Amino acid sequence: LSLKRRKLNNVSEIFTAGRWKFKVLKDQSNKICASVVRYNGYDTEVVIPKSIRINNVTLEVTSIGEGAFSHCILLESITIPNSVTHIEKTAFFGCFSLTSICIPNSITYIGDGAFSRCTNLLYIKIPKSVSYIGDWVFKGCESLTHVELPDGITSIKNTTFCGCCNLTSINIPSTITHIGKNVFSDCSSLTSITIPNSVVYIGPRAFENCPLTIYCETSSYHFGWRDDWFDPNCKINGKNGKNKELLDYCKLKLK
Repeated sequence: LSLKRRKLNNVSEIFTAGRWKFKVLKDQSNKICASVVRYNGYDTEVVIPKSIRINNVTLEVTSIGEGAFSHCILLESITIPNSVTHIEKTAFFGCFSLTSICIPNSITYIGDGAFSRCTNLLYIKIPKSVSYIGDWVFKGCESLTHVELPDGITSIKNTTFCGCCNLTSINIPSTITHIGKNVFSDCSSLTSITIPNSVVYIGPRAFENCPLTIYCETSSYHFGWRDDWFDPNCKINGKNGKNKELLDYCKLKLK
């Protein structure tokens, strides 16, 4: 995109190009770049530009700003260039028609609620480049069936997959140490999940209304696991299905 007859004067200045709005900013290395502030179009397929040109100055587009595509209800597919490193809070919130999205290997950060209420989103693979995933990122994604989480992230934050009622498959990487509250609440189609030995904290009601089998790789019950982390209808299996200490502790908490 080229924005003519405009001078690049100030960081944080907002420029409009047709249906797009961009903000000039500085990245972590102090390089001047651009962020998508808002897309106001009605296309079903959208390609985010890799760069914009302002008064003969080319700026890379490095982030998708807060709420940039929120409630773009006709949007079915989006192409994100590999110049983008950050997807900010609620960037795609309420994009009801979005069925799939390819997150490039350049992405390192996904903010709170970035894809929440994308009710037709079916599948998502998060690349290994991502080191941070915020709260309630996929909350209410009712059609989501399968998620691939990368090694490297250390926590699944509060309500991340809450209300994903058709989720049937998800992996928890061995780098995860914290599982937040209500992470899998109302994931009623999830039949089994394995919690790796690395997990030292599980928040309250993490598996509320999930009648699934939980396989725990730990050799003992972690004190950081909240007493109400699992649902009474869950079936708990310890290491190799034979860990008496873990099973006895869980049975005690269900009484």
